[in-house]
Amino acid sequence: MVQNTIFDQLMYSTVRLTNSAGGMGTGFIYEYQNGTLKVPTIVTNKHVFEGNFTQNIKFQLHLSKNDFEPDLGCVNVDLAVLWIQHTTHDLCFCYLQPIIEEIKKKFPLGVYYKAISKALIPSEEQLSQLNAVEDIIMVGYPNGLQNETYVLPLFRKGVTSSHPKYDFNLVGTGLADIASFKGSSGSPIFIYNEFGYRDITGNLHLGESRFLFLGILYKGEPWVSRGQLVESKKELSLAFDPIMMQFINLGYYIKSSMLYEFEHIIESRLRSDNKI
Repeated sequence: MVQNTIFDQLMYSTVRLTNSAGGMGTGFIYEYQNGTLKVPTIVTNKHVFEGNFTQNIKFQLHLSKNDFEPDLGCVNVDLAVLWIQHTTHDLCFCYLQPIIEEIKKKFPLGVYYKAISKALIPSEEQLSQLNAVEDIIMVGYPNGLQNETYVLPLFRKGVTSSHPKYDFNLVGTGLADIASFKGSSGSPIFIYNEFGYRDITGNLHLGESRFLFLGILYKGEPWVSRGQLVESKKELSLAFDPIMMQFINLGYYIKSSMLYEFEHIIESRLRSDNKI
């Protein structure tokens, strides 16, 4: 089945990552392009690795049926690869091609994926035309969950909590009203209007779609609640003061423009040895 809609394609833009301790996170495929040269990468958060970037990571990728269709099968490859870290933000990336080459040793057709491109990153002008509240979708693996039958990620919907044009307290970050749990770390977030939208001047663009790569989720906003749990045993009463960590459905994201630093690294690597 050829993937035609944006949602269908996004199902094949993410990768479930599992570290050596069993912790899970979301990676997404971001493709750098220079002329006809394309360099696919997997981007995620640094904290998915819990400080150990030399450990083996399990990558879950879809197999390719042909150039246009995914196979129903999926492959898990356990590898230690080079992760390049962002200098200021909770981001890192690895090159996808070495992983594909490893998979091709057993599956010659390789993997099927749909990459997110630089063209989807909004410019400053585009951000300035957004409203404070915009509809968003997020793709990933909250708590490691996925459609196990077809090995597909989950979609979440929400809205921006803070105007996307402005940083939210920290440079290069924003805030979204969206459920955020472990496993969702590294999930890409998009502004998507399928049938139209209203611009900042109030004009209604009926029938016009809009799709922008807003950012990458990296943490949720916790709330600590306290309560009293009383356990009675005959005449003995024991009182506890439990502390419960909860989340208030707010997620912090790193703005997609922070990925430009990685593009500079890739360009430098290409200039130095003309290969990845």
